[in-house]
Amino acid sequence: MDFLQNLDLSHNYLSGRIPLGRHMDTFDASCFEGNADLCGEQLNKSCAGYQTLVKPQKAEVHGEYCVFYEPLYMSLGIGFFTGFWGLLGPLLLWQPWRMTYLRFLNRLIDYLFVMVEVNFAKRHQRLTEYKSTKFAVNNDLVQDSITR
Repeated sequence: MDFLQNLDLSHNYLSGRIPLGRHMDTFDASCFEGNADLCGEQLNKSCAGYQTLVKPQKAEVHGEYCVFYEPLYMSLGIGFFTGFWGLLGPLLLWQPWRMTYLRFLNRLIDYLFVMVEVNFAKRHQRLTEYKSTKFAVNNDLVQDSITR
């Protein structure tokens, strides 16, 4: 039932105590209206023969999904902080590491640039060869038709 956002049990002729727990506590009293025989803390109606000694603590909700998003944002912040200072911190603080990293980036960019240029040259060469052979074939056909 964790995936349910809305539950409407109104006017279903239900009876008895609404169970306590994290699932049913999240629904308000309008979900149970029209069921005269229902009782429980959600309806502020006490059940005969049942006493609540300790009220269960409800999660403090500031938004619809606060229970999920608050730890998510905290872990994102911790992960960003750890990743930033774990990876980029040494590069910013120690010059030998920084110089080695910048040399690596320079070589990588040079390699990628050369690979792009070589591929461009190969494609350009194939295209010019294709055009010249196509033109030569068409030119031969034209010459044959003129000589006849």
